[in-house]
Amino acid sequence: MRSSSRSIDEFEYDELIQGIRSAAQANGEISRDEFVTAVARELGFARTGSKIHDAIDGAIRAAARRGIVQTGPGTVTAARTRIDDWSRDELVDALGSVMRRRAEYDREDAIKLAASHLGFKRVGKNIDAAFRSAINGAIRGGVLGYKGDAIWRE
Repeated sequence: MRSSSRSIDEFEYDELIQGIRSAAQANGEISRDEFVTAVARELGFARTGSKIHDAIDGAIRAAARRGIVQTGPGTVTAARTRIDDWSRDELVDALGSVMRRRAEYDREDAIKLAASHLGFKRVGKNIDAAFRSAINGAIRGGVLGYKGDAIWRE
């Protein structure tokens, strides 16, 4: 077991979400406390102190709101495992969550940010295609503006 040389405060929030996604896919339905420990191990922590536990527990709530995990009475399980499990509108919402209003983004950068927001570590062809479709729909719907490869949230 590797030991993280970083403190929990040094992790980007989306790194916690990615750890949650990985742990959820590897573990089926387990108790919330066991899940927190599994996420801590995924992030490289040998121990799960109260600070690590609290940070991960808060990120689990965010992951549940994003549809990555499903929480029940004292349990956590993977909810959506593939990009196709999110609707186009939900992908547009994810883009809106990571893009500041009227700030310009390269499409590729916006896709990477939104994929990370949903817990994906890498952007493969399916994720890229799904987000490009969502971007095009959002442009047609007036949610996003564009000029060339630059997009922005209206």
